[in-house]
Formats: sequence, structure tokens, C-alpha cells
Amino acid sequence: RARGFAQRGLELVRTAAERRRVLGIRINIEAAAGNVHYVAREMPALRELQRKAGNVMQVAACDVQWASAEAELGRFASALGRLTDGLAYYDKHGRPAQRHLVHCHAATIMLMMRDSHRALEHVHKARKALEGKAQYTDLALEASALSYLGRAEEAIVAFRSVLPLVQKRSLTGFVIANINLARMLAYKNRPADAQPHIETARSLVGRLEDQSVSAHVFATSSAIHAAEKEWDLAIEAATKAREINDRLMFHQLTATNEAMLARCWMGKGQPKEAVAHAGTAIDYVIKRSVALPARIGAQYRSELRSVFAYAITAARLAEDDERFFHFAEQASAVALRGRLDAGDTVLNALPPELRGQEVALQRAETRAVAAYRRSVNQKDAQARKAHFAEVDRVRGELDRHRERLRATQIAGQVLDPKVDALAITQAALADDEALLVLGQGRARVHAQWITKQAVRTVNLAKSEVFEELLEALDLEDASASHEPSIEGLRAALREPLGDTASVRRITIAPTGRLAHLPYAVVWPEAAVRLVPSATIDRMLAARDEQVGEGVLAVADPESADGRRLPGARTEAQAVGDKVLTDKDATEAKLEQAIASRERWRAVHIACHALIDPAHPLRSALSLAPSGERDGLWTVSEILRASVATDLVVLGACSTGR
Repeated sequence: RARGFAQRGLELVRTAAERRRVLGIRINIEAAAGNVHYVAREMPALRELQRKAGNVMQVAACDVQWASAEAELGRFASALGRLTDGLAYYDKHGRPAQRHLVHCHAATIMLMMRDSHRALEHVHKARKALEGKAQYTDLALEASALSYLGRAEEAIVAFRSVLPLVQKRSLTGFVIANINLARMLAYKNRPADAQPHIETARSLVGRLEDQSVSAHVFATSSAIHAAEKEWDLAIEAATKAREINDRLMFHQLTATNEAMLARCWMGKGQPKEAVAHAGTAIDYVIKRSVALPARIGAQYRSELRSVFAYAITAARLAEDDERFFHFAEQASAVALRGRLDAGDTVLNALPPELRGQEVALQRAETRAVAAYRRSVNQKDAQARKAHFAEVDRVRGELDRHRERLRATQIAGQVLDPKVDALAITQAALADDEALLVLGQGRARVHAQWITKQAVRTVNLAKSEVFEELLEALDLEDASASHEPSIEGLRAALREPLGDTASVRRITIAPTGRLAHLPYAVVWPEAAVRLVPSATIDRMLAARDEQVGEGVLAVADPESADGRRLPGARTEAQAVGDKVLTDKDATEAKLEQAIASRERWRAVHIACHALIDPAHPLRSALSLAPSGERDGLWTVSEILRASVATDLVVLGACSTGR
């Protein structure tokens, strides 16, 4: 009814002031109804009306609300830019309560992005705005961030602080807080302490209409039983949680339940059963996160680390080389998708027609699933049947659409990774070539050494050994002696693989932070290269796509402090078809040059840089100042720019970070 009245009001408005007020009301109604697509679509118009009216604070408020909507839709690059603009105003001009509110908004967005460190920063700023007085909202956000970071003891303290506050506000919140506290206690192997909290949640869950909370209770009970090594009880509870989540189409949670079942079957000493459940978990996650950047897809993928860890460990225990390769390749492909999502890279790589169809189908699926869940919770059998049919219809369209997506080669593969069979990958290798696939297991790193003649899957060192080597191998310090650390890396990585001396070319598909290891010093006699995944590497080599033309080179910009880079200028003139140096190397001219061609083969930038670890979006490439622009091309500005190029080369301090 509220939406109807607001829409009628929009039809009746006569002045810009009236339109500002009524459009703001309509946007708030849609936000309350969870229609973030409407908020993201209409917020630019409201912001422009506020800007023209000179309402600076309302413009900042629009930026913050717009950022929340963009984050809900998974458009994190846009969300960060909007959020930065809104926060800058409130930090300078906002009242304490306003600063508290916007930093809680910022913390929520960071949690959506699984950037828990920055979420905690915003929680602390929110609390500082109220002179250190903790509120329910910031305590709940703090507890969530700490749990995502694995700081279980601190999370336990935070959840205990939340309990008495939320008990007075929300029965659902109280039940969920007890579940989360029990989960953290189980994680810390304190099942006896966890039991009273899960019993409290179990006693109250029947009073809630939301069946998904019951699934949370069963899932946490499974974790408690697993901590006590009561594997059969843990399997029973995880199976019940999976059945509820599967019925409600909460596929992320279903995947997590399947991962727990994999863990339990490994505990029972049956790795083949564990492999089957781990494979099902991964299939759930990939199948349901294929849709282009959306909050739910991003959340699915953020949870994959533990799912893949169980899968890779189970495949190794089962001595199943094919499944190990499959899981490790899927992990690499999905990790690449997660990195590309930050700037909507995959979305922009699709042809416009497919891009529009993907967005429309994703929205249709979201609406259909939401309607189906409501009918399940309301126990309306007839409506549930009708909504289930609608979900089935939309997903059928999605399946047919994904077949068309796969024809887009790389973009389609990143959206819906299809791993080559191990035999196909092996046959494509030359006689003197090897592929090294690394997989992060539950406690250690595993490796698969693949040549044309044989496949060897081995256990490497524990994960913390490689973390220590990463810290020790800081190659930027030229004065340090790295030989002991290099020998340690050879012992941890090369020796377990056996004889590798006959190989002259090694392709490595690493995982996570292992991509930062200096592999060339481990095999100095061979040519070593790193790829996102073996499957994508083969597709890149085989693709027949139009590439960009020409090199745009920017180097040695004029700087305020007089620091020059004459060697960089020589380098740019040697490689560039279009070269910007000295006073011409400004932000505006660079952006104009980028836009002057449909696509560049490469954009080469060699300049100074300013790094802000506390606020990464404020980090900047230092170009020449001109007019109203200061010459600092910030990360926030770069994210908003459209840089159409096959390759970007950055030569500046710490750009590798």
C-alpha cells in the first residue's frame, strides 16, 4: 500500500522540491522491502536533485545508501567509490549519531565483501563517534567480523556481550546470537560450553516462522558433535540441516552442510564418502553462483575456501588423482572469478546482449526464490507448488543462457568453470614439460606433478611452513641473505616431488598466497611460469579473439617535488605508440588517451605512487597536476574509469601489493 501511495505521489508532483521528497520516500519504501535493484536504479536521480538543491548532507546520505544497494547487488567497486564519498562528508561534518550510523553501514558493506579487517576499522570508528559507548549494532558487527577472521576467543566475548542486548529487541536475533556463540565455542573445541547455548536456541526455534533458523541449529549441533568426535550424531544433524536448506533453496548453506558431511566421513576414516559430499558441495556453490556479480554469488564464493580444503584433503586421502585435479582446478578458477568480480570485469567482458539477459535472469531467479521461501515458511502448499514451478522455469532459462555464455570462451569459463579431464591436460603437455597444481588442504598443502608420462600427487609441508617462508622471502631487501629460506623452500616444495631434473618448462597453478612464492629459484634450470588455472591457460592459448591495438605509455610525469624518472621516459618512448610524459602526463589526458581507442593492446604506466595501507582506495599513482585535478589518480578514481586494454603494466613503488 505504501508503494502505491508513493507512486501516485510521484505522478502528482509539480516541482523539483516535491519530487525530491516523494522520490526519497519511495526509495526508502523499496529499501525496506528489500528491492535493492530499484534503490540502485533510482538513487542517481535523487542524488542529482539533492545536488542541484545544494543539500550537501543529503547528497552524502544518498552516497551511503547507494553504496549499500550496490554492495547488496555485488557491485563492490561502485559501492566502495560511493561509500568513500559519503564517509568523507560525515567524518568532517556529521553529528556523532550520524557518524556512528554511516560507519556501521560501512562495516556492513565490508562484511558483505568479506573484508573483515576493514569492517572492524569501521566498527571502531562508529564506537569512537559515541565516545566509546558500545551499542547493539556495532557489537553485533564486531562479533561477526571477528568470527570471519577466525579470532574465536574475541568473537566469543563479543557474542556474549550481544546476548543480553538482543534478548530485549528480537527473539530471532537472540536465537541466532546463541547459535553463533555455540558455533564459536565448538570451533574452539569447547563443546561442553557450547551445549547450553544450542539448547537455548533449540528450545526457542519452534516459536519462529523462519525454518532456516532450525537448519542453523542442526548445523551447529553437528559442529558440536564433530568437536566431540561423535561422528554418527554429527552426520545425522548435518543431514537434517542439509535437507531443510535444500528445501528452502539456501544453496550456500547446503554447500556448507555438505562440507561438514565430508569432514565427518573423513573423521570416520571413509575418504571416498567424503569426496562424494565435497564434490556435491562444490557443485552447489558453482551452479548457484554462476549469475553475474550479485551479493549472494559473492558470498557463496567467499565460503569456498573451507569447502575446497575439505575436498582436496579428501581426494588426497582417497588417492583419487582425477578428483584432486578437478577440485584444485575449480578452486583456482573460482578464486580468479572472485578477484575479477571486484571491478565487474566479467560482466564487462560479455557482449551487451548476453550481459542484459544475465542480469534480467538473475533478478527473476532472486524474485522467484524469495516468493518460494515465503510460501514454505507460511506452509501454503498450493502457493509453494506454483512458486516452485516458477523457480524451475527461470532456472531452465538460466541453464540455456549459460550454454550461450560458454561460447564467449574466457568470460564464459570464468562464470561457469568447466575443468578439463586430467587425461586431456596431460596429453597437451610436451615431453619436457610439467604442470604443477597446488591445492590447499585442511592442514597442509598438497601438490600434483603432471607430465606426459605420469601423474604424482604428494603431501607437502603444513600450511604454516609456507606462511613462514613467505614472510622470510622478502626479496625487496637486497641486503638480506635469502639462501637459507630458499633452501627451506626447496625442501618444502621440490624434494617431496621426487625427480624433476628432466623437465625444462614448468607451468604452476598455485593457490592463494602461494602465488607469491619465488618458484624460479626452486627450479633455476627450467623456464617457470604461473597461470590462474591449467584449464584457463589452455583456453587462452587456443582462443581466436580480436585483441587490442597499440601501446599507450605514460612515464616520468612532472611532479610537485621535482622527482624525475628519466629511465622510465626512455622505456616508454621505446615501447609506446602513444606516449605521455612530463606536463602531458596528467589524469585528464591519460583518461582521454585511454578512450581514444576502442581497445589498447597494453597500457604502460611508470611513475611514482603513494600508498595508504589504512585507506587503500586513497592510494594513488602520481601523475602531473593540471587545472582542478591534483595529479593523484586514486584507486577509487581508477575503479570508476573504463580502461579497455588487454594488459596493464604498472611500474611504481609498491604497485605489486
